[in-house]
Amino acid sequence: MWCVWHGVWGASTGFFDVMLTDQSVEWLENNVELNRTLVGDNAKVASLHWGDEGDAAQLEVTLKAPFKLIVGSDVLYDHTSHASLVATIKRFALPGNATAVLAYPTRQDEDSFLSVAREHFDVKVEAMEQCASMSSSSGQF
Repeated sequence: MWCVWHGVWGASTGFFDVMLTDQSVEWLENNVELNRTLVGDNAKVASLHWGDEGDAAQLEVTLKAPFKLIVGSDVLYDHTSHASLVATIKRFALPGNATAVLAYPTRQDEDSFLSVAREHFDVKVEAMEQCASMSSSSGQF
């Protein structure tokens, strides 16, 4: 749900066109429609499986990639997908001039992601205040 909130906020400012992605987009589409009065036409939804060449190629046609800013929320839940996530960020990030901000609840395996990410990016990790009962960190690279 937090990733939808970030996207709705970004789109509602009118300063950003936002593409919300997930492997399953039905709930994203529903949330965008529920917030249509806030986001106008600034929010779009697309399927993206990290590391999937077909999804990535289709998004590249649709979007004006590469990007200066990539925002992700709760994306470190599966350690087996960390390399694919890094490859996807690398594919869509503007070379040498991009920031990716990832917010995630603290789990046991974020170090494995950071290890993979550090092979490709300068990584900065900052602890965030706890939100409700979740412990969160945010990595920027």
